[in-house]
Amino acid sequence: MRGGIIFDDEQLARLGLTVLFESQAKVVSATILRALEGLSEGDWIKLERVQFGQILERAIKVAEGIDAELHGLLKALNGLRSSGAEKRHIVVHAGWGQTADLEPTPQGYDYRRRMLLSTKDVDEALLDCADLAGMARSCAMHVARLIDEGKLVERPEGVGGAIHYNGRTIRL
Repeated sequence: MRGGIIFDDEQLARLGLTVLFESQAKVVSATILRALEGLSEGDWIKLERVQFGQILERAIKVAEGIDAELHGLLKALNGLRSSGAEKRHIVVHAGWGQTADLEPTPQGYDYRRRMLLSTKDVDEALLDCADLAGMARSCAMHVARLIDEGKLVERPEGVGGAIHYNGRTIRL
């Protein structure tokens, strides 16, 4: 146990990946919203301060008038966000200690929900957030296709996400 941390390196990595995947999903979703609304670089950067759910709600609303398939994908992404973000929040903000067994294992406690946690809960949060990030990338790929087909405008040069699609780099 280093510095009172009861997780081993692999467990810490899983916890960190959980946070990374959720963060990636939010950034990709903000990039999708940038493409859908034609946001400037400055307005896109300001989305960092906007809650993930609010970004998706805006994207869902705009996508409804642009492409039915994207609209459905974004609604599905929002459903995954609800579950993944909740599980990530629980495992990241829990009070972690260890069991009183002869061979102690990590044990967390979520005060708000009054529930005990184990590393299994971290694994479930990781899988949900990995699915969330994967779905966000699928949505971004769909946006790239819409740009390639001329249904959305490609953003100008500058900072932001890009996807390799149909043999070229498309700026979202």
